[in-house]
Amino acid sequence: MNQRWKVPYNFLDRQFGPEETDAILEKIRALVGSGDFTIGSEVVQFERRFAAFVGARHAIGTNTGTDALVLALKALGIGAGDEVITQVNTFYATVGA
Repeated sequence: MNQRWKVPYNFLDRQFGPEETDAILEKIRALVGSGDFTIGSEVVQFERRFAAFVGARHAIGTNTGTDALVLALKALGIGAGDEVITQVNTFYATVGA
């Protein structure tokens, strides 16, 4: 059995049409060119729009899912020594947070 299988895992070509792809790439180029992508006006705008979208007063953008999990646990008052139950087959960030 020397057959190779290609398992598709990235369906971005099915999620976005040409106009959406162009808009995404244009935004990426503008952000890279400005250097204002970590704590800049785009992040503030995203946080405000996301908060409005989910019906919250505030939102915080993070640079990783791990940071998001850490902040969520802190917001819930969960810390060192507390029991947190998670699934076995998970990414390290889930237990590392």
